[in-house]
Amino acid sequence: MPQNARIFVAGHRGLVGSAIVRNLQRAGYSIAKDRQFGPKTLANLRSFQWRKGLAITGWANDATWRARWD
Repeated sequence: MPQNARIFVAGHRGLVGSAIVRNLQRAGYSIAKDRQFGPKTLANLRSFQWRKGLAITGWANDATWRARWD
C-alpha cells in the first residue's frame, strides 16, 4: 500500500466521518448525519465495498474512495 494512502476507520469524526456518511447516503444508504464513523456507517461501508466488488475491509481506503458512490 502506498505511504500516502488514505485509510479511515470507525471512530473518525468531523469532516472525514461526514464525507463518508454523505457519500454513503448519496449511494442510497440510510445513516444519521452525526458526522461520526460509527457502527452503522461501518456496516454500510462494508456493504458498499461488497456491492462494488472491493475487499471488504471496513476501512475507507483508497480503493473505496475511488469507487463510484452511486
